[in-house]
Amino acid sequence: MNRSLGVMAVLAVLATGCASRGSVRELRADVTALAAELAGVRAAQTSAARDLARAQEELTVLDARLGAIGTSVGAVAADVARLAGRVDAADAALRETRARVDALPAAAPP
Repeated sequence: MNRSLGVMAVLAVLATGCASRGSVRELRADVTALAAELAGVRAAQTSAARDLARAQEELTVLDARLGAIGTSVGAVAADVARLAGRVDAADAALRETRARVDALPAAAPP
C-alpha cells in the first residue's frame, strides 16, 4: 500500500511539473501520515471484527439457552395444567364428601 501511495505521489509531482524539494518533502509527509492513518483504521477494523465474532458466538450460545428455557417452560406449563386438573378433582371429591356428610342423619345424643 505504501508503494502505491509513493507511486501516486511521484505521479502527482510529475504531473504538476517540476517540484521543489520542500513540496516533495511535504508530499512525502502527507503520504506517511496517510499510511499511518490507514494502519490505524485497519487495526480498528480488525478489533471490530474480533468483537463482532465474539458477540456472534455469545448470541449463538444465548439462542441455544433460550431454546432450552422455552422447552422447560413448556414442560412446566404442562405440569401446572396437570396439577390444576388434580386440584379440580380433589375439590370435586371434597364437595361430594361434604354433601354425603351433610346428608347423614344426625347422631342421637347418648
